[in-house]
Amino acid sequence: MNYLDTVQRHVENARGRYQIELARVGDPDHSTADFERAQAALNALCNLYDELMREAMAAKPETVDGVPINPDLPEGFDNTPNDERPPEHGAWWYRPYIVTDEWPGGESYEDYCDRMALAGFEPDKTREQWEKMQENGKRNWYAAYPSGTRYEVRCLDGGAWDRPTMWGFFPTLDEAVAAAKGGN
Repeated sequence: MNYLDTVQRHVENARGRYQIELARVGDPDHSTADFERAQAALNALCNLYDELMREAMAAKPETVDGVPINPDLPEGFDNTPNDERPPEHGAWWYRPYIVTDEWPGGESYEDYCDRMALAGFEPDKTREQWEKMQENGKRNWYAAYPSGTRYEVRCLDGGAWDRPTMWGFFPTLDEAVAAAKGGN
């Protein structure tokens, strides 16, 4: 039984005690304080359970047929040598997952020039060449990924020494899930 199941069991027990106290309200031997204590205990447990469920749902990645989609991976997951991985990476060994990407366009010509300058280079494209390259890139992206979303299957399987192995890019979620479930 996991922690949330235990809390839920306590909530159900508190609910039962609350129902008993509620039924005894008309009993002359019953005090209002007993009822108020039972009600307060139930409210506190229900609030705790609700908070834990929100946290659990926020931490749980969306899955399709058991394959995690855009999971919140541990720090350093994509750039840690396999023989230096901390224990929290262990749950991801041999567990394929899917990362989605949208068309990455959007860098302006000015941003491109600034990026080149920061790297110590002069831009090697004119504004017209840059815009044409962006148009071609977008056309090619949508030709390969008609929905605009690219589905990448990755798995920490030792295929790369310092990062998860990229199993492939797919144009649909169904194809990516099938690849993840079928193995590399």
